[in-house]
Amino acid sequence: MALTCRKGALFISVLVLGLGLAPLRSVWALGGLGENYPEHIWSGLERSFSNPRWLFAAGTVAALSNFDMDVKQKGSGTLLPSILADCGDWYGLGLNYLTGSCIVLGDGWANDRISKKETLEKLQYLTEAYVLTQSFTQLVKLVTHRERPDGSNRLSFPSAHTSGSFSVASSLNQFYGMSASIPTYALATLSGLSRINDNKHWLSDVLSGALLGQLLGDGFARLYHERNRPRSASGNQGVVLLVSFTF
Repeated sequence: MALTCRKGALFISVLVLGLGLAPLRSVWALGGLGENYPEHIWSGLERSFSNPRWLFAAGTVAALSNFDMDVKQKGSGTLLPSILADCGDWYGLGLNYLTGSCIVLGDGWANDRISKKETLEKLQYLTEAYVLTQSFTQLVKLVTHRERPDGSNRLSFPSAHTSGSFSVASSLNQFYGMSASIPTYALATLSGLSRINDNKHWLSDVLSGALLGQLLGDGFARLYHERNRPRSASGNQGVVLLVSFTF
């Protein structure tokens, strides 16, 4: 019980830290876009859930939920060595957000071509996606009231460890590509597997959390690119095109 309380306190602290670090858009920035902050958040949500691929992914998750009991019986306590299971657990509890923030801030510090404004805006969009992912996750947990595999409570669906981790990985994939997304996707997968290994989540909990985090991280990062896409200048200057690949 004491360990659970400490984990809960750490989780809340990370969310508070995220909200404090996120540089909310200033009046001039919002004014230039003709929107207020709620409209800005809505724009990110639209880009997150307007992606038609989420319907296919949701159907796939629903189909794979038929294997929940099989995975529980075969995977509980056997999927990962204990040290990897512990690492995945702690990573999903808040180290995911701290890792993503350090990558964004470290890139801005090391790269002279990136302005402070650009770095802080990336941190803002990363944080918005992460906080909204965790908020939606907790809301769905309360609504669905699904019992955990170990019977400890009814907050199983979806996995918050997994949703937050995939939100960070998805954002970094849009910002930096494979160099940042491969290790963070690997850590996100480890976090999800650790929850199955520890008998805290069903397979469908983990897959649904991954889908939710992927959608919101990708949507807000794409909104960032749209807001900062170079525009063609008048006259005979060329047009700059940005092409991004989303996985």
